[in-house]
Amino acid sequence: MKIIGFYDKFGYTIEDESTGEVLYTAGNNPLESSSVIPPGKGLTISMIKKYCRQSGKEIAKENKGEFIGCYLKERG
Repeated sequence: MKIIGFYDKFGYTIEDESTGEVLYTAGNNPLESSSVIPPGKGLTISMIKKYCRQSGKEIAKENKGEFIGCYLKERG
């Protein structure tokens, strides 16, 4: 299992790279990770990236997988 993370100013997702299955999702709200608040009022993008990387590594370890990194997700 290869674990990959994607983040942006609204939060992040952790996915199984081979299947595309979303394993974990978090928003940018510093008080409640399952919700999203307007950018600029929530976590900074650098903090979101840090949490994305940390969560990805933890999920990979729990699933005996490999964490292959976290990447900025461009929204269309």
